[in-house]
Amino acid sequence: MKELIPFIAAGVMFLMSPILTRRAKVFIRSWISSEKGSSQVSPSPGTTTPYYLSPAHIEDYVEFATDAVQVAPAITLTGVGIILALPDHLATWIAAAITVGISLLLILADTGMYLSARPQKYLRRKVLGLSYVALGGFFLNVIGVVIVLLQ
Repeated sequence: MKELIPFIAAGVMFLMSPILTRRAKVFIRSWISSEKGSSQVSPSPGTTTPYYLSPAHIEDYVEFATDAVQVAPAITLTGVGIILALPDHLATWIAAAITVGISLLLILADTGMYLSARPQKYLRRKVLGLSYVALGGFFLNVIGVVIVLLQ
């Protein structure tokens, strides 16, 4: 049963991603607010801060960037774990097919993120508060748990 621990731990981390990104957003909002007070630069009278410098826009970028850097290692390492969890008597072609399938999933997830281009557009596509990367990673780990349990 100790073989389940990595998959369960990774699954929990994917489920916690909204909490972790929320914590980063709170920190960034606090930092922006504190910097405004000590900044030597002030906007010209009658002008407003550009939208891309607004705290809400920056917060969207934080969540997008979090997914962008976690998509490759999260899916790849889970895929490696799934392959290592397969029984030894399993045919090599099945392990190869799983490897190719996981690689295609990685490419699709990564491409999907960048095709949406704007963080706001990407973040509108959430299920139960989880981004597609977190949701996909969670379900890959559920597959790992099922494979281990079926042995």
